Amino acid sequence: MKKVYIETYGCQMNVADTEVVLSVLNNAGYTPTAELEGADLAFMNTCAIRENAEEKIWNRLNHWKKLKKRNPEIVVGVLGCMAEHLRKDLLRDSGNIVDLIVGPDEYRRLPALVSSITGTGDRDPRSGVEVSAAQDFEQRTPDPGSRPPPIAVKLSRTETYDDILPYRNEGISAFISVMRGCDKFCTFCVVPYTRGRERSRNIRSIVEECKELEQQGFREITLLGQNVNSYRDAFAVVGTEGTGGSKVPHPNNLINPSSGRFHDFSDLLAACAKAVPNVRIRYTTSHPQDFDQKLVDTMAEHDNICKYIHLPIQSGSDRILKLMNRTYTRTHYMSIIEMIRKAEQQTPPPAERSGVGGGWGAVSVAPSTSGWSLSTDIIVGFCTETLEDHEMTKEVMREVGYDGAYMFNYSPRPNTRAWSTLEDDVPLEEKTRRLNEIVALQNEISTERNRAEIGREHIVLVEGRSKKNADEWKGRTDTNKMVVFPRIPRGAGVPPAVGQPSSAVPSAAEVGEYRKVKITRSNSATLFGELVDVGGGVAAQHVGLERGEVLYDLTPLITPTIRREESAGMMELPIIDG
Repeated sequence: MKKVYIETYGCQMNVADTEVVLSVLNNAGYTPTAELEGADLAFMNTCAIRENAEEKIWNRLNHWKKLKKRNPEIVVGVLGCMAEHLRKDLLRDSGNIVDLIVGPDEYRRLPALVSSITGTGDRDPRSGVEVSAAQDFEQRTPDPGSRPPPIAVKLSRTETYDDILPYRNEGISAFISVMRGCDKFCTFCVVPYTRGRERSRNIRSIVEECKELEQQGFREITLLGQNVNSYRDAFAVVGTEGTGGSKVPHPNNLINPSSGRFHDFSDLLAACAKAVPNVRIRYTTSHPQDFDQKLVDTMAEHDNICKYIHLPIQSGSDRILKLMNRTYTRTHYMSIIEMIRKAEQQTPPPAERSGVGGGWGAVSVAPSTSGWSLSTDIIVGFCTETLEDHEMTKEVMREVGYDGAYMFNYSPRPNTRAWSTLEDDVPLEEKTRRLNEIVALQNEISTERNRAEIGREHIVLVEGRSKKNADEWKGRTDTNKMVVFPRIPRGAGVPPAVGQPSSAVPSAAEVGEYRKVKITRSNSATLFGELVDVGGGVAAQHVGLERGEVLYDLTPLITPTIRREESAGMMELPIIDG
């Protein structure tokens, strides 16, 4: 069987897209491999959201020139946002090593496009290239007999890959794309131009995918979208006319929505939480314009919906927000924060909650006593940003008290409205100075927020060994905080006292279990603690999963690219821009 190797750059949406690509190619006879050498297909799933992300791809392509010389038969492809956004540049400047360029909405065509290169199977009747791209190819290649590579970058208003079951590695956490594209058109953002307009998946297919993931042993699911709050299931009309004019339930009516004719994101979130009550549900990313009370109420109602919200602010200045076309003001944003904090105050502690599903053994999936957590995105040095604007952003950071943030210098992207209509007039040196201030402030806030966790107990989902010490393991709270703790608790292996059952003896943590950890120390990014329960939580249920074996890491099939110095208190993969 032939092999396909994929490196993935960028956000969680690209990770989910890679799983779709692997599924499409696996059905066409290609086996995923973690080894670049020996692969028949070598693809990069790319990101174009910021300039440094594109630079990584160009550097990697230069590295692959040697691979192409050693193995001229290997098919090298560039997929994703950069493929759509910079197809002409890829043709002109990639050094004759790119054989295939495919955008985010054309992955179904990959088997036929590959066949048109290798000469096997049926040719894709649409595998011709654009005229302008072909002309660029002719100008760059000295070989008149060479053919331009197939290019498939057309954006779709309907493609959601709803019927394709992603190819996932065994693990405990999974992503589900619930919608694609974006209609917000922020002036700094390329997403509407690289991923197209908003369209949502069918609610029933998403719920069924959640159920299947639970059966496969996954313990946590993240619902993905560029702006999940815009989710609308256009196929789930609430009631249709039956014979005789009577109303009959629509087949996709899994719940009773209160949002008019269609299911909205709160309805979807509730449906997923009810369908898999023993699985944690997360989501990202939210846009402040569409964030509402119904979503907060839905999160509060279900114990297995994680009490973590990523809500990009981008800037604390109304003037800059208007230039960014963010469609909300600082006052509106702070009203959302107040809504969330009020729900946090009303959320009962774990001891007072009923838990979920009855399958957690000794622990519950209820949130920790620390309440809810918030993170954000901040762009520093946007067009015309003054020191006063910059200070306003710092004011918002102090007022909200984010647990973590992704912070970036403004990076002008070609074809965006800011690129064509606004001047990038803040010098790079000044941007960097302001970014350093923002990062330092967030580190202070994250340090203080995490210090407040000392002495508290959290339920963590055990992910596996920590990076620095094989005897210490790591897990994540439902508020998205990483916790490091000794895998073997005190008292483990000691015979039970007279009259005590053997189940009272503490057991070592296993991948996929939910375990209770008491926090003993912290820094800006990590909590440290010790196990305080005796075990018995739900363990991973994968076929062939040995106890203690770590299968969560998707590298090298998936390659996170976040710059660590630009984040504080955050997860390993960058958040989808919202």
